Amino acid sequence: MKKDTFYFPHDFGARNDPKLQNVLMEHGCEGLGIFWCVVEQIYEQGGSLPFSNCKSIAFALHVECKVVESVVNDFNLFNNDGNVFWSESIRCRLNKRDEISEKRREAGRRGWQKTFGNSSANDRQMPSNQEPFVRQDETICPAIKGNEMKLNKNKEEGIPEKSQKRFSPPL
Repeated sequence: MKKDTFYFPHDFGARNDPKLQNVLMEHGCEGLGIFWCVVEQIYEQGGSLPFSNCKSIAFALHVECKVVESVVNDFNLFNNDGNVFWSESIRCRLNKRDEISEKRREAGRRGWQKTFGNSSANDRQMPSNQEPFVRQDETICPAIKGNEMKLNKNKEEGIPEKSQKRFSPPL
């Protein structure tokens, strides 16, 4: 499963784009919100959406379907083939992200090969003189036991765990 990012890059001054200004004049801020929600969904769906999604987008956003369809169709913001619509800039950014991911994946493979040669993770075993660290009781980690004993002693002597300081305003 590929981990997706929770953000996407977009042009800083997008709100000043003449096409988006036309959306703003026609549909107000609602139209801009619809545009950005559609852009997010295009990213989430890998670069394109079917026109049939306009109805579900409208339902999810609690807006009229005709407004979503207008934003998608009337302002030359998206390309389409009659069945699906997309944004070339989004596809370009998704392709760039995929290229970076592939380069990082390949660099990881090369690093693995350099470090471990041709063996896989399943072929390697822990050396027989080492045991895995498992915290079963205090004997494995005496520092914890010592801290617990110190806390118990403090409680017995009536020393609070954290001494509270009163707030004093600056002079």
